[in-house]
Amino acid sequence: MLFSNSFLALSFIAASTPLLFSASESEFLVKNLSEVQKIRWISATEAKANMSQLIPAGINPRFSTSYVARGRLPIHNNRWIPGKAYKKEEKLVMYYAYRGEELSTEDFELLVVPFDTTTWIWMDSEIKVFPKLAIVGGLEPNTVETMYICRGTYDNYVITGNLLKSSGVCSISYNYGEVRLHHYELLVINPYGESLGLSNYEPYQLKAEDIHNEYRAIHHVDPLTLSDEASREF
Repeated sequence: MLFSNSFLALSFIAASTPLLFSASESEFLVKNLSEVQKIRWISATEAKANMSQLIPAGINPRFSTSYVARGRLPIHNNRWIPGKAYKKEEKLVMYYAYRGEELSTEDFELLVVPFDTTTWIWMDSEIKVFPKLAIVGGLEPNTVETMYICRGTYDNYVITGNLLKSSGVCSISYNYGEVRLHHYELLVINPYGESLGLSNYEPYQLKAEDIHNEYRAIHHVDPLTLSDEASREF
């Protein structure tokens, strides 16, 4: 089993805190240890300061490596949509595909996960069984359906995009438009990641719950709550 250097270092420090640190310092270190074991989305500024923490997800001959990212725009109700980010002229830029268009936004985040906890698995639109631990990347702006992170090859580029379970296709942005791929890879939490307790249950899924309950309230129906157990089964 492999661990990142930061994980090992924090594990050693956290184990030693009763002897070396005050209670408040111990709490800080244990909190940071737990952060190492989480799926996180970080700002472009934070990402640029340490590019090694990002997930290389694609190859673009013009712009080198691309990374898993999610962006949002007011015209899409400020809901996160997965896509690609890469470095262009010393600046990180981000694009995503939505309803036939390639869109760029400066409001985006990049994915960071603990070392060796995720895997890309091959999928196609004919597969009926969807992986339980596919990583959530955002929400479809209009239907509020969960969006997952996918990637596929097109015109010799490996491009990261978004996937709706209902459509079964990976939507990538390319040359000012959207390309829909029927054969692609899906980003999932692997067995090691699952053993660390990683989950695809993310805070923005709570937003989907809120939106859904707003509609229920309009029709005088009692609200629903999300269940960890049901989410895992689904």
